[in-house]
Amino acid sequence: YTTLCEGALAEQKRALSAIDQFVPSGNAESDEARRRALDLALDTQTKFLRDHSETRQALHVERHALHGEFVKSLMLGLQAINTKMQPIMVAIRRELNIDNQIDIYADAVSEQQDRVAGAVAELMAQLDDPRQTLQRPKPSGIENR
Repeated sequence: YTTLCEGALAEQKRALSAIDQFVPSGNAESDEARRRALDLALDTQTKFLRDHSETRQALHVERHALHGEFVKSLMLGLQAINTKMQPIMVAIRRELNIDNQIDIYADAVSEQQDRVAGAVAELMAQLDDPRQTLQRPKPSGIENR
């Protein structure tokens, strides 16, 4: 498709150049036919390029929307996993008696869950309002205490 677009652009430039350099031969009928042919060539290529541009723009908008929906779905899935996983991790630590600071770990897990929920909510708001730019959050890891 890009090759077609490049060809149309070259043809448009050729038609513009031919129109610019057009010199009447003195035969009104022949000159008019030649001028109409050049105008038609220019109009055809201009329409093709305009349609190509509009199609590319529409596809870009659609791709952006699909990407936003994918990110929303992914983040909601990750949030659901996080919500289910963290109490399980606390229960496993408690069951296996991994350390004596399970309450501290549970508090840290709860704080992390709150941060994840806040980050997901912020991301959803940004995705719902395309005027906002997405900002990458600073990485923060959970500390096992």
